Amino acid sequence: MTLKDISIKTSLVWLVAAMILIISSRLTSLGVAAWNMDEGVTAAIAEVILDGGTPYRDAVDHRGPATYYVYAAWFSLVGGDGLAKMQSLQIALVILVTTLAVGVYALGKMAGGNRTAAIAVVWFAIVTSNGWAGDVRAFHTEWVLAFGSLAGALLLLRALPDRNLSFLFFSGLFFGLAFTAKQPAALDMLAACCLISFDILVPVGKSTPLESATRWSSLIRCLLVTALGFLVLPLLMAGYLYSQGAWSDFLTWFWRYNTEFYMPMVDSADRLQAIIAPWTNYMVREQPLSFIPAGLGLLLGVMQLIKPGTASIGSLKSLDWPGRIRLFFGGWLLLGWLAANLSGREFGHYLIQIFVPLALISGVTINSYVKRFAEWYGAYR
Repeated sequence: MTLKDISIKTSLVWLVAAMILIISSRLTSLGVAAWNMDEGVTAAIAEVILDGGTPYRDAVDHRGPATYYVYAAWFSLVGGDGLAKMQSLQIALVILVTTLAVGVYALGKMAGGNRTAAIAVVWFAIVTSNGWAGDVRAFHTEWVLAFGSLAGALLLLRALPDRNLSFLFFSGLFFGLAFTAKQPAALDMLAACCLISFDILVPVGKSTPLESATRWSSLIRCLLVTALGFLVLPLLMAGYLYSQGAWSDFLTWFWRYNTEFYMPMVDSADRLQAIIAPWTNYMVREQPLSFIPAGLGLLLGVMQLIKPGTASIGSLKSLDWPGRIRLFFGGWLLLGWLAANLSGREFGHYLIQIFVPLALISGVTINSYVKRFAEWYGAYR
């Protein structure tokens, strides 16, 4: 028995339910001034910006600048005193997380239809409502990163089938936004570039990848356009900081501090363990059920890819577009995990970077097993 997909109306009901869960789970946060000290640091820098100052020169932190300006824009919009501004951040975060939920639903629908979309968005609501409050309820810079990468992924998947260069440019632009929020988002961009390369060099049902020079020129063109989009915001920010005499300060805190001090403070063996042993992460230990479906899905996917004969060009080119999207989600999750654990620090909010692909892979995996169970039940009924 082949299980039919659920209707779009039913899937939209689940989307609304997920959004209600996200909002209701954060009602107790309304009125809280700060869940984490990082919010205070970011807010202080935002106030410096609103007073005419420049980040890295007049206020110091080692994160990317995007979230400072998001805070500043929000504070400018809501007004009020310092306490009111801090309390209002929870409203901004609710809006942002529910927006991400809509994006997760859209991506899930692309990968596996209405049921996958419904499962993925509900899983996203659960994941973003679990964990230590200082991680998931605080307006960390990783939320801005997640928004940029999700928007970039949506535009990427819209652009690739038709090789739409305009959409690819704006896809890169949003991945650039994620990077200006936090440096490890560069690995999300890498996942996008891997999908572009794979889809162009190994087109569905076509000949072997190295046969056509046109294919290579198309690949170079698409990668260059996406890279140009990616560089827009970092270059604009760099130009602004240079004009304000803050270039050397920016390099010191954005790059040198992170590469020469922040990361080396943790032993390389501990950093490697954080990457290759996910069960050692405290959020995974505290909320294992949130991660099990995605972990199982990745494991089965890798086993399928390394099966003899499966990884051949002939097999890979038969992978349809939804299958390629699912493959991209897997790569996005793996590279996101690497990015979130590069420093070897057990900060749960670092995993916010992977919440979107985690929910998507969970939706794909659970839907796959629901369909397999239906087939088994139909066969033995």
